[in-house]
Amino acid sequence: MIAYCRYYRGEQENPHNGGDAAAFWGIEKAWVDKSLAQSDDLVVCADEYAAAGLTDFETGDGVPALLKAILYNRFVYWTSGTPSDFKAFYKCRYLG
Repeated sequence: MIAYCRYYRGEQENPHNGGDAAAFWGIEKAWVDKSLAQSDDLVVCADEYAAAGLTDFETGDGVPALLKAILYNRFVYWTSGTPSDFKAFYKCRYLG
């Protein structure tokens, strides 16, 4: 799973000092941890992602849908943004 992460490499402590990199590291770590624990939180995130109409968003970019679903969940929590806002954020800030 870590092979799919852009920021998290299995460290116990976040090596980033704030900004997007630190936030993305935390989200990726949560995705790995929750996936390994088979957390029901992933189902909630996946359902939110699907309800937002994002199931077919950037399916060929190599980022697993559940990771995108957690990114979307945190994006909405932090910004109250729309699915369109998330698409722009994801492409510009996450994929950079």
